[in-house]
Amino acid sequence: MKMRIFTWSVSVLLVIALAIGAFLFFSPGHGLYTVKSESMAPALNLGDVIVTGPPGKALGASVVPGSIITFQQGNELVTHRVVRQEGNSYITQGDALEEPDRTAVESSQVVGAYLFKIPKLGYLVNFMQTRLGWYLVVILPTLIVLALIFIEIGKEVVILRRNRA
Repeated sequence: MKMRIFTWSVSVLLVIALAIGAFLFFSPGHGLYTVKSESMAPALNLGDVIVTGPPGKALGASVVPGSIITFQQGNELVTHRVVRQEGNSYITQGDALEEPDRTAVESSQVVGAYLFKIPKLGYLVNFMQTRLGWYLVVILPTLIVLALIFIEIGKEVVILRRNRA
């Protein structure tokens, strides 16, 4: 009985995680990004995963001074706090930096507004991108859950056969 509850619980958690991931993947304007520097410490730390939404939309935050935004700067994405707004552009600065960024961010460069973070998940994401990580984090747990499900099915088949005899 305990094993059945465990299997059911793990299955429900996997379905919820997949549903959230699918929602973020297919929802326009939403994104998941791994923090790759300490420029926003202590608010955002190296290895955190942040979730962003479209600025000003239903599930996104409005962009005002104090907001954290992710924006395109050249070929990379940067996540900094808006310190002031000047027309259609924003002056940004990392929380751990002493000076504002050199160039203003145009509203067209904003990729998303910060919604929430998942601390240290970025380390797991980076590990999962290796072959060993993929096997340990995805394949092995999947095989274990499938084995537990098949064991439960086997037990039910044995019980049914005993009841028929």
